[in-house]
Amino acid sequence: SGLSCGIWSDAGGQDDLTWQKLTYHEASDEWEVSIPVSVLKSTGTGRAHVYLQRENGTQVYVGGSTFQVEGMQAQGVDVIPDNQAGTFEVTISGLTSAMGISRVEAAVWSQANQQDLYWYTAKSQGNGNYLIEGNISRHKYNTGTYNIHVYVTEQNGTKSVLACKNVKFSCEGERPEIVDAHQGVIGQEETDYQVTIRNVMVPGGARK
Repeated sequence: SGLSCGIWSDAGGQDDLTWQKLTYHEASDEWEVSIPVSVLKSTGTGRAHVYLQRENGTQVYVGGSTFQVEGMQAQGVDVIPDNQAGTFEVTISGLTSAMGISRVEAAVWSQANQQDLYWYTAKSQGNGNYLIEGNISRHKYNTGTYNIHVYVTEQNGTKSVLACKNVKFSCEGERPEIVDAHQGVIGQEETDYQVTIRNVMVPGGARK
């Protein structure tokens, strides 16, 4: 004989039903069990029903209650790019989940066919803050618009999108100045030119 508690989330019915036995504390004459909410598949409304287990194997419903499990949320997700260096930082602040956070990562790509897709794993900075450090060297040094999709995996294995961001990398420079080096020299017109390009900025640096 004894008491058992069935716990499940409303979403999906009882597809995540879990049973746990309660422990009796003689000093306080109380029955108790601690169950991590990560055994549930979904956030939102959860249910706990307690049953008396009789010696003959039958069960008697004692009572039940509902409770709320807060879903994943963050105070902010920001992207800080450095166009000249070809790098970017993704900062996630105040990330919380009643389920507990297992992993934070980001899928980043710039090409429509995702041939330069790279998965980054965020580093925990403590207090629900996470940092992702990106570099276009992991994306074939492509310029243009980068798509950044941040995912969070909770302790129950659920993986969901936290935020979708964009960042742009581009080559910059003043318009080339072209001068005829032999302008006005008879017989050498338009044979040599001097080309000057100023304030060139290439994300990640230029090879040549």
